[in-house]
Amino acid sequence: MPESKVSKVSRPAHRPSRRHQLIEGAVELFAVKPPELVTIAEIVRHVEMTPAAFYYHFSSRDELFHEVVSVFGEDWASDAERSWGDATDIDGVLAAALALFNKAIDRRAHATVFFVTSKGMSIAIEEARQSFAARASRAAAAAVARSDPGRSAARAAVDGVGLMTVLESSLRAELSLDSAYRTLGPRQFRDEVEGLCRRVATVGPGSTKQ
Repeated sequence: MPESKVSKVSRPAHRPSRRHQLIEGAVELFAVKPPELVTIAEIVRHVEMTPAAFYYHFSSRDELFHEVVSVFGEDWASDAERSWGDATDIDGVLAAALALFNKAIDRRAHATVFFVTSKGMSIAIEEARQSFAARASRAAAAAVARSDPGRSAARAAVDGVGLMTVLESSLRAELSLDSAYRTLGPRQFRDEVEGLCRRVATVGPGSTKQ
């Protein structure tokens, strides 16, 4: 008796996960309007899914928003740790700082949600933001300490926080197109950011170094 042929079950082509699609679609909406005004119905319509698909992955809009912040925050902190982890002198510290700034601008929508629209949204969101910022600050402090072995650990820690403060405030200014950014223009604004980072990394607030 001839052996029967087993029909092959066709497999769907590889597609991005629906969870990822929801996150990316939500970013586009959260970046252009206040998150509290973005509805689940608007999100699923934007990504061409059903409410059932949304609730399969997330229990609420707030959970999705927290995920959006966490995904970018993890990338941001990990980039900071890698970039500043390779820095051994002041030029390397500054290059890492500017690279982080540029990477955030390259991901404008995600960065806008993280640095602008999520600020002060909730205690949980703020705790997440501060956790990622603390990781980046520690990486910056370690790089500053390597670049200047004579600097105290306390001074390096302050300077690490100072670098992150400059980056975060500058990113908020550019991403939100505030008056300082619009007055200076893109090129002069970037020059100011670089100058502030250099001042913190080479002197540090309150330092007596010349």
